[in-house]
Amino acid sequence: MKFGEIFSLSWKEYKSHFKLYTGLMLLFFGIPALIFYAIDYYSFFNFYNPSGNIIYNSIALITTLLLFFITLFVQVGILGSSLNKKYDAKSVKLFARKYYWKYFGFIIVLTIFLFLWALLLIIPAIIFAVYWIFAGVILLAENKGIRESLRASKALVKGKWWKVFGFFIIFSAIMLLINLVISILSLPTSILLFLDVLKNPTLYVEGVTATTFIFKINLIVQYLTSFLFQVISAPLGILFMKNFYLAMKKK
Repeated sequence: MKFGEIFSLSWKEYKSHFKLYTGLMLLFFGIPALIFYAIDYYSFFNFYNPSGNIIYNSIALITTLLLFFITLFVQVGILGSSLNKKYDAKSVKLFARKYYWKYFGFIIVLTIFLFLWALLLIIPAIIFAVYWIFAGVILLAENKGIRESLRASKALVKGKWWKVFGFFIIFSAIMLLINLVISILSLPTSILLFLDVLKNPTLYVEGVTATTFIFKINLIVQYLTSFLFQVISAPLGILFMKNFYLAMKKK
């Protein structure tokens, strides 16, 4: 199967269940991200200290980790429901609860392995990242263990490494293009913010930017464009990898 066929299949699946994915991303990413960004915003202007910013850094780290855990939950649920062709919120929650900790353990192991390869050279890390690209899907699709999934992914990619790598690069380029298009929406407020900084440079110092209207508006627009990109890229990326795996497995 060619890249265009896999991408088209994934896009059709995404469009068919757009409401489900949008609702899930809003509930498990949009709202938590908004809360955590608000906490981060408040802590920056109340606890940040250039000479010792332990409190701010601690709050930022905790909120980042919590957001990661929450978004991972919905990603596992989307993958599980898609593999089993059960497109409803109840099924997503069921599969997320069933596979969450197993998938979380897989992410930890994969990160450690790739980090160890990266300590040697960046090239081996890239090579094995491609070899193990389907391991997360195999973990759920075939209900294998973590090491078995890594081996199965490598066996599947072996002899087709450049094809898999090329498909991944093309998909990443498409996501980058979508991100650039969405970013245009924030261009007007970014320009206004830039002009305001030039006009009132003394206002834009630590602890004062929180009081500027344009700064706040630009922050909200940046959040909305970021959320819009996540609504598209996160589910579509999962569906693409799932369909790519099934095409490779069938062949």
